[in-house]
Amino acid sequence: MIKGHLKLLVMKILSEGEKSGYSLIKHIGEITGYKNPSAGSIYPLLDSLLESRLVTVKASGRKKLYSLTAEGKKTLDSLLDQKDKIVDKLIEGCSVFESIFDKSDVGMVKDMMSRMKSGEFPLREINPEIIELRLALFKLIKEERLKSKREKIKKILRRAIKDLQNLK
Repeated sequence: MIKGHLKLLVMKILSEGEKSGYSLIKHIGEITGYKNPSAGSIYPLLDSLLESRLVTVKASGRKKLYSLTAEGKKTLDSLLDQKDKIVDKLIEGCSVFESIFDKSDVGMVKDMMSRMKSGEFPLREINPEIIELRLALFKLIKEERLKSKREKIKKILRRAIKDLQNLK
């Protein structure tokens, strides 16, 4: 998920103030709830942003501090506008589905999209666990054990759902 949005995240964070590459890595992990992006992803991206004159860099002791340029701010605004238009189209599409499917399900999806549009990451605190669950299920599919273990898997998931619904 993050890889396709890393440029936007980095530019958004830099719009709030200068950061080192290392602090960008840590900050992205904190705000998204995903594992930290690798240095092999961040530093080439920062080099590309430097070449495009969207960021500047200055030395501060042994660190390099990156900040957004005026051109970078314009580009960020354009990217955020594009993101908002995409999210608005998705929310609009949900309205169509609302007439076909369970309104409460679609309403929850619309609410999550609206929260993400405003910069929230609603499931940030449990994202690693959600990713692990998805990977565990994909592994069962890959190993062709999903069908043979279907009833056990459903029982585990029903128990988890019940426990979540009973949280107070």
